[in-house]
Amino acid sequence: MKAKLLGSATAMALFAAVCSPAQAQGIASPFAGFYGGGHFGYGEAYYKGTFSSVPISINDLDLNGIAGGGQLGYNHQVTDFFGPGQHLILGIEGDISFTDFKDSNYVFNGGSSLTIKGDVDLLASIRARLGMTFDNAMVFVTGGIAFANADFTTRLEANPVNKSSLDATGGVVGGGFEFMAFQGVSIGAEGLYYFFSEKDGLSGNFGGVAGDRVKFDDAYVIRARVNVFFNTLFGG
Repeated sequence: MKAKLLGSATAMALFAAVCSPAQAQGIASPFAGFYGGGHFGYGEAYYKGTFSSVPISINDLDLNGIAGGGQLGYNHQVTDFFGPGQHLILGIEGDISFTDFKDSNYVFNGGSSLTIKGDVDLLASIRARLGMTFDNAMVFVTGGIAFANADFTTRLEANPVNKSSLDATGGVVGGGFEFMAFQGVSIGAEGLYYFFSEKDGLSGNFGGVAGDRVKFDDAYVIRARVNVFFNTLFGG
């Protein structure tokens, strides 16, 4: 996953290099140029799957918790596309969120305690953004490639834990808004929906048989964000 993130970051840099000369030709929007910032919010994730031999359901897991991290991006202004103060913004953004999404399920069956647990520790993405500015405000839609670090574990009584790695690559779509609260500093909010299809077989866990499986299905995050626009704030 690190190699994929590095390759995507290189693509961001190339995109910015191509767009930068065109930006200088028009009236600069406060949302144009390089920016970086942080975000914090709440999210949920969902697993699906089956056990054919025990009375416990993977589908009952409802992982949820907080998510926080940072983002780095570049916005290119399509100059005077609609008129003064109203511009089309094309951008690219990379972000990483550290999450504590988790849930567990427990059942006592036939003299044995059975436990399943799901964890999502990280969500990241490389996304294109399409925005529309109205003076100091911008609304946008976004979509791209998503990455996740997730695990599913099972345990029978005091036996060793069986862990399935569900590290995944998938897609993400969403949208939001930003407002330039101070010169070079914006605040906003966004919602992102992640979709994955990572599966892992569970044969042997809980005495499972071939065909038992777990799948990391999807997740969503709603978060507040703060960005610093470097060229506006520092005159670069």
